[in-house]
Amino acid sequence: MGDLLSQLAKHGVPVDRIDVADLSERERADAYLDAVAVSVLKKYRIRQVFGSRRLSGTSFGKQVPALIVRYLVSESPEQVYPHQKSEEYVPIATFLRAYLDQIQAKKVA
Repeated sequence: MGDLLSQLAKHGVPVDRIDVADLSERERADAYLDAVAVSVLKKYRIRQVFGSRRLSGTSFGKQVPALIVRYLVSESPEQVYPHQKSEEYVPIATFLRAYLDQIQAKKVA
């Protein structure tokens, strides 16, 4: 996944990597709440991806890596990965590969 992020950065996509070990529990909880807000708007599930029904978000960024895609200008969250839409699990790498493919296709066209 790091290689995909590096490739995106080479194409000029701003990439910030944050180690949750450097965050306070409050900062990590705030990031998870950003992710929850996006998941509600986009109508996909993240609760059990990053935890369980009873303990939602406990693995967010710790045992389960998280990617929050933000709008460039407002920096508000736009997407969160991984997530579950219907019965399909969408991992971070799937999104990164598709995004990289889009960028490369535009450069060729």
